[in-house]
Amino acid sequence: MIKWLFRRYSKNNLVNNEVIVFETTRHWINFFTTHFFLSMVLAFYLGKNPWWFFGIIVINLINLLIIITTDECVVTTKRVIFKSGVILTETLEMNLTKIESLSVKQSIFGRILGYGTVSIKGTGGTVETFLKINKPLEIRSKIQEYSF
Repeated sequence: MIKWLFRRYSKNNLVNNEVIVFETTRHWINFFTTHFFLSMVLAFYLGKNPWWFFGIIVINLINLLIIITTDECVVTTKRVIFKSGVILTETLEMNLTKIESLSVKQSIFGRILGYGTVSIKGTGGTVETFLKINKPLEIRSKIQEYSF
């Protein structure tokens, strides 16, 4: 329920005859970042108190929850939309008719866990990259289905 409270950008900004055909978000693997591991090391050296570890894990889980609930990666019948952020938002949009090529990169863990990086090259040489996204092969499939 909380997840869908923040996902309003793409639904509120559809144009005439535009329908969402695929929607996803960042993968939970984003929790395991360098920031997370550095904060764990810092907590270890600040003291042997287990509450430090608990507090840092809770803070990182809240951060992950915010990322997953506020970021959107949407393919519609007319464009690709990627929105991130809560207060300071960043939105990347590309019309499907302006896409020249797209690529999906997945590591071994990405293939196993179902995440990857999607890069879309538009006319004029602009490249939009979406990192650690859920179901990147499905995104590619939907983009190809509606753009070519």
